[in-house]
Amino acid sequence: MNPLHQLRRATPLFFVGFILSCFAVSPLAQAVTPTPDGSYPGFNTAEGFQALLSLTSGTFDTALGVNALKLDTTASFNTAVGAQALLHNNGSSNTAVGVNALVNNTTGFQNTAVGQGALENNNATFNTATGF
Repeated sequence: MNPLHQLRRATPLFFVGFILSCFAVSPLAQAVTPTPDGSYPGFNTAEGFQALLSLTSGTFDTALGVNALKLDTTASFNTAVGAQALLHNNGSSNTAVGVNALVNNTTGFQNTAVGQGALENNNATFNTATGF
């Protein structure tokens, strides 16, 4: 038999075997464990230990970080990124980025704080602070 003809017949079988062996040794796809917190009712999003822990009726809030928006119960349209950002908050439409940013804000609304401890003791409205 012609060696070239034999090679043509053996090549597809070799590739099929090779591909099947690749699947056999590839790692199995698994889901993330534990599943991420992700999205909650009212279009809220929380990720981090006790983030948005006390929320009862607030909507459109986003909390990323340990204790971010932890004590918020009814406020809406807040964004907290960083550990304890907006921790005591119950005012709406606030944005805090950084550790302890707007941490003691309880009733102030429409504030923006960017930086560690920015507007830390604020309870007024319409404020913007950047930096430590």
